[in-house]
Amino acid sequence: MSDPAAAGPVTPEPPISEAEEAMHRRRVRRRAFIGLGLFLTAIVIGVGGFVWVFLHNSLPPTNGVVSVPGVESEVFVYRDERGVPQIFAKSVTDAYFALGWTHASDRLFQMEVVRRLAVGRLSQLAGREVYEEDVISRVLGHYRMAQEQVDSLDEETRAIVDAYCLGINGYLARTGKRPLEMKVLRAPWDPWRPYELLAILSWQSWIVDRMLSDDEAYFEMYERFGREAAEAARYVSDGTVPTTVGQTSGSGFDGLGSAWRPSFASNAFAVAPEKSASGKALLALDPHVDITRIPGLWYIVGMHIEDTGLAAVGVTTPGLPCLVMGHTKTTAFGATAGGFDVVDTFEETVDPEDPARYLGPDGSLPFEVIDDEMIVRGEREPVPLRVRWTRHGPLWPGRDSEDGSRVYAIRWAGHDMDWAAALAASLRVPYSRDFDEFRATATSLGAMNLNWLWAEADGGIGYQLGAPVPIRGASQALLPIDGRVAANDWQGYRSLDETPHVYRPEKGWLASCNNPPARASVSYELPGTYAFDRIRRAEELFADRPSISADDLVRAQLDLVDPLLRDWRLAAADTLAALGESAKAEAVRAWDGTMALDSHEAAILALWRHALCESVFEDEIERLGTYRMIERVFDDASSRFWDDVDTDAVETRDDVFAETMRSVLERVEGGATLGDVQSLRIGHPFGRSRAGKFLRLTRGPFPWPGSVGTLSASFSKRADGGGLATVAAPSWRYVLDFADVDSCRMAMPGGQSGHPLSDHFFDWFPDFQAGEYHTVPISREAVEEAAVATLRIIP
Repeated sequence: MSDPAAAGPVTPEPPISEAEEAMHRRRVRRRAFIGLGLFLTAIVIGVGGFVWVFLHNSLPPTNGVVSVPGVESEVFVYRDERGVPQIFAKSVTDAYFALGWTHASDRLFQMEVVRRLAVGRLSQLAGREVYEEDVISRVLGHYRMAQEQVDSLDEETRAIVDAYCLGINGYLARTGKRPLEMKVLRAPWDPWRPYELLAILSWQSWIVDRMLSDDEAYFEMYERFGREAAEAARYVSDGTVPTTVGQTSGSGFDGLGSAWRPSFASNAFAVAPEKSASGKALLALDPHVDITRIPGLWYIVGMHIEDTGLAAVGVTTPGLPCLVMGHTKTTAFGATAGGFDVVDTFEETVDPEDPARYLGPDGSLPFEVIDDEMIVRGEREPVPLRVRWTRHGPLWPGRDSEDGSRVYAIRWAGHDMDWAAALAASLRVPYSRDFDEFRATATSLGAMNLNWLWAEADGGIGYQLGAPVPIRGASQALLPIDGRVAANDWQGYRSLDETPHVYRPEKGWLASCNNPPARASVSYELPGTYAFDRIRRAEELFADRPSISADDLVRAQLDLVDPLLRDWRLAAADTLAALGESAKAEAVRAWDGTMALDSHEAAILALWRHALCESVFEDEIERLGTYRMIERVFDDASSRFWDDVDTDAVETRDDVFAETMRSVLERVEGGATLGDVQSLRIGHPFGRSRAGKFLRLTRGPFPWPGSVGTLSASFSKRADGGGLATVAAPSWRYVLDFADVDSCRMAMPGGQSGHPLSDHFFDWFPDFQAGEYHTVPISREAVEEAAVATLRIIP
């Protein structure tokens, strides 16, 4: 071994300067950070890759062959480039098994949310955020009615319901592809049961029945200021607004409880062969619902059943096996929100001698009490719920008077309905052969409050109010009715022949835009909450046309003229001129009412309407005044509502016009257009979570045109920053010309699938935003030609 000392003295290293030492430390830290970064990147890539692979593996099978118990013969499910499935089956039960399977493959989490909303069990997953949603479902008793009536399903309907549930359950059992959302929420999986379908139908009917209602705003005004004030704010027709045209007389996760529900409004048009440019009947539909959710409410599907001869294409709502709007090769059918009131509020007086009783026409009566309990996520114990019923119905939750002497009961037509029969009728809709058969079916759908339009390829077109029509007593009020007076009670329902309907109108066309129903066939009042603007625009577009084409209906669906704001432009111009804004005043005065993205004038009028709704009624009610309420008082300078009751001064209409316009001018300073102030954001309920951001579960904001009064409607609310956020708009556009039934045009804002990694999660949106349509055929030859994937389901 060598001796280190033999090598001679060691020359010491020169001392390291402070600058060199600092640089050395920076190099070491940099290398450490780079190494750590690479290590963390590897982990992220690994975890991300795992998540990506996991999610991809959870995508449903759409090609190939699956063998499952539950089908008797081979079923073909063809899908086109947009993910639209067309089911071809020999038997009815095989077809509905395949529909259940297909719904579950694309929308299982959405279906889980819907059934939990219907039976009042969503808070078990989502906690207190959705507790109130569950309470109203439990109070109304959708699930209780369903459990009581499910055994009365007729044999054929029960077979379909069983097959549909078997298809849903079979999909999960066969594939094991449980939705990611349910895993994140640790949601227990319960097999689907037939009674839940009845509960969903009842719940959806309630939502449709309430969709146009301004009840809460009017009720608050009634409670604070009395009946006269509330009536003064309610919009009523002056008799010059068209009814149904054709018989003319001159409206972590985020928001899980509000997802996927019908709401707001719709348009529908039917054109008879003699008025059609093609010589065949036309039908166009564009229901307006909340489109801020992915996936959307509707699911497009084709149903082809050899044994019954059915070939139908249209939309379903996942969770129900019913093709609710669409067409066969010879008939077409669709609906808009009815607006007619099938819900009354009865004011019940609590017995001053006994709070467990209330006063009826003949004295004191006991409340019927149902004790229930709810499991709420985050709560250690079940939350008790006591539901009280009167002879008129259950009590509205939270609407007792302050002193407890008055309570309010819900009189809903749905509590009188046979939901088993309603479900059977909903399955018969595509089988209707003529208008008489269709009328009988459309009026048997429980309490579903819809305006139905009908078209026969070579025959007539028709309109039918689908809602049950109560024979109301002495009081026709839409505000609370004295429950002590027997004469105020409902006296049953109108017969089919007594309900509003029109067939083969002389004009050769029909439109329904949530306006008052056709009155030619009835002699009684039709109380309700209606829209009066979009129907005006429909008549402007079509009244003088010698013929109407499918392209004309497309242009109508995309039309952006707001007739009401066009009328208001003169008052807006005068207000701007009074504020010294002469250039803006002249531009607004010359404006044609088009709510286009590049319009500065549209931005002014849209914001002004919202500002008026906020300002005029904020001193009377805590909630936002509705646009229908401001329409009622706009032209009445003497209305009590212009004065702010919270000030000593007496404000006039001109004062309010000027004050609200000043706030609008601040927001549109610099020439802001409607596209600058109004936008649409669409997202999944998990969109705000980290995983949601990674998977791009929220899209937008997108500049969005239109208003509540345009045929291409945009229902908006005030957004952060003072702009407007669109919350509802056309959710499905449909235009059919029977001259070429294989070229039916459809569009929707999202996609067919609720799976974030599916190609069909958001693939419809670009075309929808651009006003373009996708063709959905009906004949087997055309369906097979358009197919890009084929799944065979075999026994």
